[in-house]
Amino acid sequence: MNNTANTNISNLGFNIWVVANITKNNGINGDHNVISITHYNYSGGKYDYEDKEFRGFNYVEEKIGNKKMIHKFHQDDGNKGKEYETQFLDNYSNNYSKKEFIWNVSEQGGYFITPLLEVSDISYDNVTTNPRIKNISYEYDEFGNIIKIHHKGDVYNADDDRYEYFEYLNNSDKWIVNKIKNYTLTSLNNTRIKNTLYLYDGLNYGIAPTKGSLTAKQDWFNNGNNPSTNYTYNSFGNVINETNANGKRTDYFYGIRDTTNTFVDRIVNAKNHITDFNYELGTGNLLWEIDSNDVGKNYSYDVFGRIIKEVRIYDSQSFPTKNYSYEYDGVAPEEIKISHREINNTANTYDEYTFYDGFGNVVQIKKEAEGTRQIVTDTYYNELFKISKQSIPYFVSFNESYSTPDTSKRMTNYTYDVLDRLVQTINPDNTKRNITYFHWNISFINERGNRKNQSMNAFGQIVEVMGINRGEVYVTTYSYNTSGDLMGIKDALNNTFNFTYDSLGRKTSMKDPDMGTWKYGYDAVGNLINQTDNRNKTIYMRYDEINRIKEKNASDGNITYIYDVNKNNTLSQIRIINDNLKTNITINYSYDDRLRKIEEKTQINNLIFVNNWTYDSLDRITSLEIANGEKINHTYNDQNLLLEVNGINITYNEKNQPLSRVYTSSLITNLSYNNENFRLTKIQTDTKQNLNYIYDNVGDVISINDTANNRLYSMGYDELDRLIYTNISDTTNNNEQILNLNFTYNRIGNLMQIAHNKNNLTFYYSNKPIHAPENIRELLYLTDNKKFYLRNSTNNPIAWLSNKGNILLQGSCFSSVSCDNPGADSFIIRNSTNTNVAFINSSGDLCLTQVSCKDNYASCNNAGDGSFIIRNGSNANMSYINRTGSLCLLGSLIQNINVDTGERNYTLTYDNNGNLIQDLNNYYEYDNMNRMIRVREKSVSGVIIEEYLYDGNGKRMMKNVVKAGSNESIYYIGDNFVQVRNSSGIFNTTYYYADNILIAEKDILGKKKYYHPDHLGSTSLITNSTGQIIEETFYLPFGDVLEGGDESRYGYNSKEKDGTGLNYYGARYYKSTQGQFVQADSIIMNIYEPQTLNHYTYVLNNPYKYIDPNGLWAVITGAGGGGGFGIPGTRLSFYRSASAGIYISYDKQSGFDIGVIPELIRGRGYGAGFGLDISGTFFPYASNRADLQTRSTVYGFSIPALGIEFIESNQKTFEGISIFAGVGYGYESYKGSTDSIAISSIYSDYKKNLNNE
Repeated sequence: MNNTANTNISNLGFNIWVVANITKNNGINGDHNVISITHYNYSGGKYDYEDKEFRGFNYVEEKIGNKKMIHKFHQDDGNKGKEYETQFLDNYSNNYSKKEFIWNVSEQGGYFITPLLEVSDISYDNVTTNPRIKNISYEYDEFGNIIKIHHKGDVYNADDDRYEYFEYLNNSDKWIVNKIKNYTLTSLNNTRIKNTLYLYDGLNYGIAPTKGSLTAKQDWFNNGNNPSTNYTYNSFGNVINETNANGKRTDYFYGIRDTTNTFVDRIVNAKNHITDFNYELGTGNLLWEIDSNDVGKNYSYDVFGRIIKEVRIYDSQSFPTKNYSYEYDGVAPEEIKISHREINNTANTYDEYTFYDGFGNVVQIKKEAEGTRQIVTDTYYNELFKISKQSIPYFVSFNESYSTPDTSKRMTNYTYDVLDRLVQTINPDNTKRNITYFHWNISFINERGNRKNQSMNAFGQIVEVMGINRGEVYVTTYSYNTSGDLMGIKDALNNTFNFTYDSLGRKTSMKDPDMGTWKYGYDAVGNLINQTDNRNKTIYMRYDEINRIKEKNASDGNITYIYDVNKNNTLSQIRIINDNLKTNITINYSYDDRLRKIEEKTQINNLIFVNNWTYDSLDRITSLEIANGEKINHTYNDQNLLLEVNGINITYNEKNQPLSRVYTSSLITNLSYNNENFRLTKIQTDTKQNLNYIYDNVGDVISINDTANNRLYSMGYDELDRLIYTNISDTTNNNEQILNLNFTYNRIGNLMQIAHNKNNLTFYYSNKPIHAPENIRELLYLTDNKKFYLRNSTNNPIAWLSNKGNILLQGSCFSSVSCDNPGADSFIIRNSTNTNVAFINSSGDLCLTQVSCKDNYASCNNAGDGSFIIRNGSNANMSYINRTGSLCLLGSLIQNINVDTGERNYTLTYDNNGNLIQDLNNYYEYDNMNRMIRVREKSVSGVIIEEYLYDGNGKRMMKNVVKAGSNESIYYIGDNFVQVRNSSGIFNTTYYYADNILIAEKDILGKKKYYHPDHLGSTSLITNSTGQIIEETFYLPFGDVLEGGDESRYGYNSKEKDGTGLNYYGARYYKSTQGQFVQADSIIMNIYEPQTLNHYTYVLNNPYKYIDPNGLWAVITGAGGGGGFGIPGTRLSFYRSASAGIYISYDKQSGFDIGVIPELIRGRGYGAGFGLDISGTFFPYASNRADLQTRSTVYGFSIPALGIEFIESNQKTFEGISIFAGVGYGYESYKGSTDSIAISSIYSDYKKNLNNE
């Protein structure tokens, strides 16, 4: 202590006892022990000899841990003991922050009045030059009430000031001097922003109260009547009813059981639902409560008033729902055990143990595990009792007492600065995240060393986010109104998002660069009652007396919600009228006494589906009886995790991650994890599946070694963690490159290009929507070296048919009943009755008399008599159009493309809400609730492909599919049951899930398929009941099917891909060929993560690390980051039916080929080759071309120069052939013949490799 002036003579004439240090010991021996010592130093002590008063020290220094605090105090008469300055420094006396206080001193009646006038908060962060300063000042009335607060914000910014004003009522005779009358918030120019009026004792506004009971509160509403909340009281001063701004009243009753009128005994809400309570008067503990269904909960306490039992319905005092026990002996650690009843009226409980140090900090948690083990997590504290490190979960032998912590286990370590801000996190794998602070700016440096900066304003709001990528800075700015509501966002390309609010703080409009302007209306209590979108479509909502939604109305349908039919406080029924599909739906719900749903009865027109549930005491589902009567049973292990689903068993590690799934086929899928960060490292199913994952420091997947299929995947990411390339190599051939895809993005996350060598897909964007492509340019590089060209009168090619089974059209394909008007210069195909069944006209349009342009054949082997056939050099059928006008091809039908250059440019069209309404192949329709309801071919007048129906929560429950010759209706009843109805019958399928992962299905005949998903939950491997492979499915980075996908309704992320080429994700639809959603996201996951402002991007452009479970936001996978899987065999092929699809074909002999294909017609794989069947589209890739040859003997002659071969069957002779040349090519089929004619290119099987492509 230094208490001397410059004379070195003490300013105090006597000794004084002061605290030199304070030592805190948390009372635990061993590694959890914390000893904290705070040291104090004093100077400037003053004694007023005239008043005989010690005025304290004007300087006090406080040291603890890594920081030092200096406190400075006044010592004069009026403000003695008032602190005027507080400094926060490190142990090296570097200044981080300072607070300055200004006090006003006045004397009144011999007393000093010393209110706080001003507080300045000065931020140095170890640099004392140009600090950031914020300031607040106060004014008071004569009674000491605050009447004005001036928030000066940044003292160097004159535009961020805001003011709060307070007026009071006083009745000095009743000693009432501080009842607020009026509160007003104003902006810098004195514009009123918020205003609240307060009324007392049932009196009019402005009249001084006599008791001071608040009886009304009115909030200023700038667009209408002020909403008011009113209160009445009993003689004890208790509120006995509250009436909200809608006039709905809640009543509170006293004195029924509690004669002291201290505790509320009954609450009756506006629906007349009654809840009763009973309290122990001495402690105030709730003894029991009875809800509005006359179902009670009981609570018991020990002699210290601590809860020891909670008993709910179905449980008993002997076997309570929860049991609490305490081991408090005054010596740390202290223990609380909570036992959760698992099965009603049995001794089985799931137990959790929590251990506390002497200051009440949690130091250890134990949870029950399988066998005789527990899972332990240890928490350690620093000198300031902030968490300094935390262990990963680990197993120990069962012990109800505190366990000595195992310090060999990996820890997460935390470091803080002087101001207790987190500055470093060291992960269990020793990777580090760092945070630095400087003058309201924060820099985040992740485990890869990538930096992101944030700037704050004086009110702690983020005003700027700077992402740094490859030396460029992407700046996103944010603005706020005086109330602190977010008003605007400007992204890194200067696009703006704007929001407006009413005086009650409710968002009234949004102007979004993708979705346009939306407007919102509310009732007096804040319920949303209307919403008008940018299409000028309005949804109206109505609510019941306790603010539950009861109706949603739109011009094309409505949804009605009915409550409390069998049980109060439950949703009893949903009624849906859908005018678009002319469908009525009713869903009825039943509940048990715990209000758990036990029955859901769905009626769709005349069809009825019923699901039933049972539960245990922990409210876990124990059985689900689905609509076909099958019961799916769930059992749980000692770890409180799912153990078995209908014979499939799961085991877990200490972090509750699955370790194995044991299938009834005896196959076992084993999952391995890194023991430091618990990221998934391997998925292995016998020899059939072996995926090995490697991650970078932030959890991005950088390698997947698919050893079962000899494929190695390598990935790279930019500094914003967006995927920029995927490389696939063949590990059996010196890692020869099979595929390299490169992805390019702009500043705001728009995918700009997908490229491989000469082939690319380029996206172009416009001003609205800014995140969805307006134009797509495809450059297709095909290796078809033998082609049959069709040319127009100017000798320009308008179509060709190739030796690889591809057909390229300058125009498009369409279906017609007759194909009667081909026009001049057309290539015509007729049947034996001389009726047109197909043509290609001079514009390159293909007409077919089949129902659609889709290929409905599994192979092209059986062309049938009277078919137009294209064959390859091995005499294998590659495509044909038969006499009924049906198309078969082993390649793809590529439309609207420049036949010469392989280039195609096309436009995507969106409605005013940013919904995709037209692409190259489809036209999409939406209802007034902004849900996709119908998809047509090509245009608004095109043939309907699919229609959709949704439940009251927006979940799809029915799909109508238009197929050749008949329609098909698919019903989704919950997640576990799907029914398909078509002309062939009714087909039920049961799906089994474990922890939301699809693991099995069973068809109507009882035949099971077992799913072995990858870490993304995608259908990767399907096996049968004997453990044999049914199908492997492989995906490109953004989820498009590379190969497989025929055998399961659910594929990538366990989502369904429709016949439209879109994946259904719940809230909206996803186009995997573009890696983008087709509708704008209605929710921004994190507005301060600029990449999430992109409404269309899929999982932040990092599809190996994240999944999107519901179409609303990205979540990291259970693997802790990572994803992808291998490609089987030596041949892979990929085609997509949706527009802008990516085409990839690889043959070990021929090499690699990539292109962009709009539509794949149909096909199927043969032999060792692989095919693809996605939503009715198909591509065949035959490993043995002989399999595709016809059985007829070939006679005749060939013209190799033209690539045309006339082939005659040995069974019949031609009756008529006419080949003629004119303006282009013409062909008329022979009459009355049952034989085939083929036009086939003559060539040797072309071989190439990647190096000379």
